[in-house]
Amino acid sequence: TEPEKTDIALDGFKKIIHQLQTQPLARADLEGAVNQMEGEYYRSHQSLGSRASEAARLAVLGYPLDYGLENIEAAKKATPEELQELARKYFVWDKAYLIKIEP
Repeated sequence: TEPEKTDIALDGFKKIIHQLQTQPLARADLEGAVNQMEGEYYRSHQSLGSRASEAARLAVLGYPLDYGLENIEAAKKATPEELQELARKYFVWDKAYLIKIEP
């Protein structure tokens, strides 16, 4: 964001985190996010070069070649309540690191 809008952006981010921690995400929103994740996966794998690049990256990291698809299938099984619990566990604002890159 623009430097003068940093506080507004941070407040918005905090609000979303609070909502995720206190209210389960609507199932329609979760399904939409999974659909977007799956669509982006297939869109980014249209060229042979992009598929080869991912295969090389996964091999270097020690992941199976179908790691991206495994993540999509896991996301399809996730529930709003599980995401809420993850948000409570990992989105702890007092323990967050904030990195600003300014002009």
